[in-house]
Amino acid sequence: MAKRFRQNTLDVFLKKKPKLKDQEDGYENKEESNSENDRDQETEEEDREQRNLDEDDISDEQGSENTDEGTLHPFDPRNVAFRGSWEGDSENGNFNHFVNWKAQFDVALKQHMQTAPKNAIYLSPAIQNELIECCAEEIRGTLINRIQAAKYFTVLADESMDISGTEQMSLCVRYVNEEEENLEIKEDFLGFCPLPKQDAATITSAILNQLTKWGLQTTFLRGQGYDGASTMSGKVSGVQKRVKELYPRAMYTHCRSHALNLVVVHGCSDLPLVRNTMSIVEKIAVFFSATGARKDALRAESRREGQPKTAGIPLMSDTRWGSRANTLSAFVEQFTAIHSVLETMEAEVTTTSGKASTLRHSIGTFKTIITAVIANKVLGYMLPLTKQLQSTNLDIITAYEEARNVRQVIAKQRNEQGFSPCFQKATALANSVDVVPTKRRITVKQNYRANISTESVEDHYRVNLFYPFIDHITSELDERFSESNEPALLAAYLVPKSLKKLTEEREQRMVKWYHEDLPYPNTVEQEIECWRHKFHSEDGVLPASALETLKTTQMSFFPNIQCMLKIFLTLPVTTCECERSFSAMRRLKTWLRSSMSSERLTGLELMHVHQKVKLDKERVLRRWDASGHRRIQLAFNGKEDVDRLMKAKRAELMQPSDADVLHRLSKSELALHCKRTTRGTREAVDRISQLIECFEGERT
Repeated sequence: MAKRFRQNTLDVFLKKKPKLKDQEDGYENKEESNSENDRDQETEEEDREQRNLDEDDISDEQGSENTDEGTLHPFDPRNVAFRGSWEGDSENGNFNHFVNWKAQFDVALKQHMQTAPKNAIYLSPAIQNELIECCAEEIRGTLINRIQAAKYFTVLADESMDISGTEQMSLCVRYVNEEEENLEIKEDFLGFCPLPKQDAATITSAILNQLTKWGLQTTFLRGQGYDGASTMSGKVSGVQKRVKELYPRAMYTHCRSHALNLVVVHGCSDLPLVRNTMSIVEKIAVFFSATGARKDALRAESRREGQPKTAGIPLMSDTRWGSRANTLSAFVEQFTAIHSVLETMEAEVTTTSGKASTLRHSIGTFKTIITAVIANKVLGYMLPLTKQLQSTNLDIITAYEEARNVRQVIAKQRNEQGFSPCFQKATALANSVDVVPTKRRITVKQNYRANISTESVEDHYRVNLFYPFIDHITSELDERFSESNEPALLAAYLVPKSLKKLTEEREQRMVKWYHEDLPYPNTVEQEIECWRHKFHSEDGVLPASALETLKTTQMSFFPNIQCMLKIFLTLPVTTCECERSFSAMRRLKTWLRSSMSSERLTGLELMHVHQKVKLDKERVLRRWDASGHRRIQLAFNGKEDVDRLMKAKRAELMQPSDADVLHRLSKSELALHCKRTTRGTREAVDRISQLIECFEGERT
């Protein structure tokens, strides 16, 4: 019956709707069980508490608990709250509701719900937390095994405050995974760590203690990825410096996505005209996002002008990557519709008429229009890079190269041909709202603005706005994406396409850095020479990245180079995985679930994020039952317990036979190592004796 339940009922629930045939089978089984209970009701009631459960009953109770775990698991990946109350009845949560629903067509679960003692039903919030923690430990254990198989790893960390005001630090690990011969770079979330203080010493201790607690050997830590805050990146007493003092080979990388976002933020705030225009665009976005009526009015006007259906103007944020480019693009594309709606609202006698008039006059100047067009064009070059940096299968050298490519493309626009399309588009937008293109007034003292004297309006904005803005962006990219001299990055020159750039000096520095990690350090120079010869003689397209090299080349002949490339791929690029964990945290821990503990939050997060990690329900229940103080009779497999005890006893004796082992097993040992209930030692010994007789035959 338990086997039938596990095959049918659990699969039905995981699909969130029962199949008709499974329901009919469940109801037939229920009717058969009821008829049998009616026939034997008198005898069953008399000796139910006295008689021992036979093997089928034990399996049924195991099936009922397996049902609870099977009901628990689908809730977390789908972000469904376990608890809560429906008004007007006694319903006390989604979890209990669906357990009761499943009991309607499952005999084992229904029997457990009706006959189990009140303190052994195991549906309470405390039991839910225990099962969530067991599921989380199983998932984390699977991830830890993968990381240990990869050997080398880097840690990614970032902090964010949850809805209850607790500072949560997200810990993720980057490593190279080779499961099933499918090599890929993985960045896995391992858990949250609440921080009592946000100083460097506390954060450093929390990171290293958690990694050790989870079973990772910090001696194999080869990189650190954090944001650019002084607490994390400080060169004197920051977190990266403290970790590096303990593990000198753990290279620190400032998150490249954060660095690119700082390029945009600083580039848009250094020039007064660009800064003021950004402020106006932000106010426009806030104004139209305030009410649904304003959003609908903007959509209707956009449709009347023949523009495709839009989602309005997204809000701007300094910390949300790509938000400035998206907001500017929406503003420029819907400029005429925005102006028309503001003009209509200004004519109406409402409380917002004055604000609409102010905003319309703010965007109704040529300097605002052309600044928005120019900023939209320049930031548009960096938007694809922003999305590309969020990819996991990206190494740090490729990130630097792509940033430099974007820098070169932007720099090439610094001419009349690059500015002319911007001026033409701005002029067309200005004419559509009856704005005349004019240049700003020339003053005697030019202390706070670039106002170089020019002949035409086009030359004025090209020299005073377009060129300075491009110069600021390119200088920020040069500063934040300059080439690093870290010896760990020299392994990038082992990539066949870049092999010609591997000079003798670079090779010596690289080998010196990786020497302690190499499997055969005495032959690394000869191996590199063979590597050069291999790709010097090959024709065709050479691999252009370290990941492609490992995938397409037979690396068994080059173990040292394989080791260096794997460690190189392990080096962090961004902390995007931490940011994704914070997004999931805000979906899980909401205002209605603000009292959730950090342990429960971490468990739900692991189940929500790692949905592809398959859970073995029996392993979860074994972990839950490991305390040995459960009133429910699980007894997964008594033979396995006895076999493990016999193996240990055989190792204790000197080459004994199976009969000697069974003879030397004491009742106290059987009770200590094999019992699964708190019904008493005597009963446990009797049950184990029955199992031994069942599986091994009568004792002599």
